[in-house]
Amino acid sequence: MLSSPTTADINLLDSGAWYAPLPGFEFTRCEGADSVRFLQGQLSCNLQKLTPAQSLRGALCNLKGRVITDLRVLPDDNGVVLMTQHEMREELITTLDKYRVFFKTKLEPLAGELAVFGMGGTDLRPVAESLGIVLPTLPDQISAQAGLSIICLPQSKLSKFPRFLGVMQTGHLDAKKTMENIANVLTLLPESCWQLADIRDGQVHIRRDQTGLFTPQLLNYDINGVIDFKKGCYTGQEIVARMHYRAEAKRRLYHLKSTGPADGADDVLATVALADGSVESLVVLDVSVAQNRPDTTDFSS
Repeated sequence: MLSSPTTADINLLDSGAWYAPLPGFEFTRCEGADSVRFLQGQLSCNLQKLTPAQSLRGALCNLKGRVITDLRVLPDDNGVVLMTQHEMREELITTLDKYRVFFKTKLEPLAGELAVFGMGGTDLRPVAESLGIVLPTLPDQISAQAGLSIICLPQSKLSKFPRFLGVMQTGHLDAKKTMENIANVLTLLPESCWQLADIRDGQVHIRRDQTGLFTPQLLNYDINGVIDFKKGCYTGQEIVARMHYRAEAKRRLYHLKSTGPADGADDVLATVALADGSVESLVVLDVSVAQNRPDTTDFSS
């Protein structure tokens, strides 16, 4: 369990220039002639839009249209790399293996080859430029340099400045040097601050105990870019599309700031307790109920 961020840590999220190591992510490479075609039929994002300058956010759903795991898709010289929460990689591989036998592709866990960190703050861009790091400007866009990829993350109205993911090749000498420079110049924040920033941006990362429980609509995946409704068929697509086009959402994902447990929430997806005793959470609420609660923020408006 992550420790609670301090008030000083939280104040840095939208100020200064900071970085946070993120050891909770792991990677899987999908390699082979049919890799893109195979993943196109399984993931909610459109693999045709993946380029060296553009990553994708997506979800892997089951036949009932419920989310098994969320993921980020990254380009790779040897195929396609899938970035997931640490505890979800096995679930990802097990699920994809059921369909992989008909394609010329293989799934390979990447153990220790890549490392992830986050960056943010009002002063980050000029500091990054002084270190020779080019920051991308559009959501999910990639700026690649020697052994290092920097990805711009989408932001909500609760965050004042964008955040960036850094994916580093651990064996690349230039990338190691860049990481050393980052550690020397930027302020170190704990991973719990990054989780808080995810909560404020409405970014849900499915845990093992949540797999198969939620439709994309409940997680706002249908409106925040995780689902591509023009890409064609994938596992669970018919149900996901039907809910989006034929049914108005009665429940949605909200940001909740409270002084205790998330009372009235149907489901609590993520939560961080702050040093002042307050709690910030991502919760699923009935839309009609949430509209009358001053402690909630609607990500869909």
